[in-house]
Parts: sequence; C-alpha cells; structure tokens
Amino acid sequence: MKPEKSLKERIGIFGVGLVANTLIVYVFDYLLYPFVINKWGIFYGGHVMIWASLLICLISFEFYDWAKTDWVGIETLKEIRDDENEIPIIKKAKWLEFLILSIQTDPFIVTIFMRKGAHKYNGLSKQDWKVFFGSLAVGNTFWIIGMYFGLEVAKVFGFTIEQIMLVLISFVAIQYAHKYFHHLKLKNKTV
Repeated sequence: MKPEKSLKERIGIFGVGLVANTLIVYVFDYLLYPFVINKWGIFYGGHVMIWASLLICLISFEFYDWAKTDWVGIETLKEIRDDENEIPIIKKAKWLEFLILSIQTDPFIVTIFMRKGAHKYNGLSKQDWKVFFGSLAVGNTFWIIGMYFGLEVAKVFGFTIEQIMLVLISFVAIQYAHKYFHHLKLKNKTV
C-alpha cells in the first residue's frame, strides 16, 4: 500500500492535473469542436467529435486508474459527497447531477465522479459504463447542437470561422486568467 501523500503533494498533483485537464478540455471544446463542426457539418462532424471524445476519455480512464492518483481532485470531492451526513434531496437527485455534469464537463469526469467509492482506481463496472455512454451521448449532443447553431448564427452576422475561433480562444483565455488571478487572490489571503 502506498504511503499517504502530504497535503502539499496532493495540492501540487491536483494543480498540475487540473491545468492539464483544463487545457485538454479547452482545446477540444473551443478549438477542435468549432473547426470540425464547421468543416464537416452537424452530422459527419458530430460523429467525428463523438469518436474523438470516446478515444480521449478511454485514454484518460486508463491513465487515471493506472496512476492511482487523484490528479483532478475528483476522489476528494467524492469523499465529501459520500459523507454519511449528505442531504437526502441530493441523494435523490442523481439524474440531475448526471445531466448538469454531462453538459458542464466531459464524460470522463462525470463517470469518475459518479463511480462508487473514493480512491478505488479499479476500472469501470457495468453501471459505470452506462453512466459513461449516457454522458457521452448527452454531453456531445449538447455540444454538437450548440456549436452548430452558434456557428450558423455567427455566420449570419458575417463572421468567418477564423474570427469565431479567435473569439472562442479569447473567451477561454479570459476564463483561464480569471481563474488564475482568483486563485492567486485566495492564496495571498491565506498567507
């Protein structure tokens, strides 16, 4: 059995993992998605993105369980969630949790978060596979339709794909900078 990591090590691993995961998600959602949907349309482009999402998530599962490390902080959140003092309405609203997480994040995160037990790193059960494929369908349907109509509306106003992608990249950079400066602000308050 591995020795317990210190808080400093856990925060460092979480920080690096969160940055890496965020970069992958942002590149996938805000660069690859608009490019592929614009190039091949809602049907063919949508299928390409579903397969790409499937591949990235499967690689992430393998790495996550192989490393046996909570590199995105999900296992820590599961410890809090699985606390026996959990509010009863939260236990009954798993479908809402699934829906919101599937739209907000990728199927890898949804499945790992909804997998039973914390710090188990033991692969996916039959139920986990159902959650994964459900999240893959819900999340990608949301992104395909949203991205397609977003691109079409932007084109109606005369924007080129390059301008649209520049706006998306700027949006992501602003979001990331906001999170970074908010983190620094919190860090300076605790010091």
